[in-house]
Amino acid sequence: MTKKTSHIVFITPGFAKNEADTTCMPYLQVYFKALLNQGFKISIITMHYPAYNAVYKWNNCNVYSFAKYAKWKKPLLWLKAIRTIISINKKEPISALHSFWLGECALVGHWVSKIIKVKHLNTLMGQDVLEGNKFCKMLPIKSMNLVTLSHFHQQVFLKNYHIKTPIIFFGTYKNEVIKNETKTIDFIGVGSLIPIKNYSLFVEVIYELNKTNPVSAVIIGEGVEFDLLAQKIKDLNPNPSEENVIKLLGVQNNEQVLSYLAQSKILLHTSNHEGFGMVFAEALQQEVMVVSTPVGSIFESPNVMLANNKNNLVKACKTMLTKNYNQQFPNPFDIEKTIDDYYKFYQ
Repeated sequence: MTKKTSHIVFITPGFAKNEADTTCMPYLQVYFKALLNQGFKISIITMHYPAYNAVYKWNNCNVYSFAKYAKWKKPLLWLKAIRTIISINKKEPISALHSFWLGECALVGHWVSKIIKVKHLNTLMGQDVLEGNKFCKMLPIKSMNLVTLSHFHQQVFLKNYHIKTPIIFFGTYKNEVIKNETKTIDFIGVGSLIPIKNYSLFVEVIYELNKTNPVSAVIIGEGVEFDLLAQKIKDLNPNPSEENVIKLLGVQNNEQVLSYLAQSKILLHTSNHEGFGMVFAEALQQEVMVVSTPVGSIFESPNVMLANNKNNLVKACKTMLTKNYNQQFPNPFDIEKTIDDYYKFYQ
């Protein structure tokens, strides 16, 4: 198998509905574009988003999407996905199947791999490593090809399911750096506004810092805790007549996220759990320092500090604010390495 003859079918819960939809699975979009640039043939099965029956083009490759199914009809969705993959294989033989999340996509990938007799690889992506994953009982996980995204991710899965997996990072293109003459934003947060991401702690850390040294901060993202965070920011604002210290910017497309990162000094990441954290790679790519809880792929370096509670996060932020920003920012998350590591499995 060579890259030019490889036909990889990817199975994911959701994918971009067109090239302009950059907020949906941006890490997969970067990876798939990189594969296409290296001559791979790829097809994409997306199970839930966009929620309509269609075969459409994304960067000249086929994407197969399905209409929304009621929860009790999920087996019919799985069967439809399997039949679609079998049909794809008849038209153009598949070299390997690659599913994301140890859930229904892994289930579909496992079943259809047995039918068409090709290798199946599954990448665990986040909370699927936690206890109580029902698909771990439905699948022969001890004999499957499973990959995790970071040492943290790997160790959580090992603890809960006693399986040690290889690690493959996602990556970015090293030359895609937006240069700004000045960094006008002190702190930035990027992610879903949901409980496990713990942006309530982000707000508390920023206002604790602001007591002794005025700072500016923005949070990019949307989710069920948006209103709760907006109220907390309002309640903690020491001068109600003045603008809030933290601005909630809502959802932004990927280009806007990178632009805001490029304008920021420090990424503050307060999540309780992270499989990888593409924002770490994007932050280092845009020459942004990082203060984070010890989750996902991030590790300490001259530009990164880890802390596991509010007081230590505040101390780390104060230290980072005194650092010189005109220094080298090595980014270990290179998309070329991602491709090379996965290609070994595809072969």
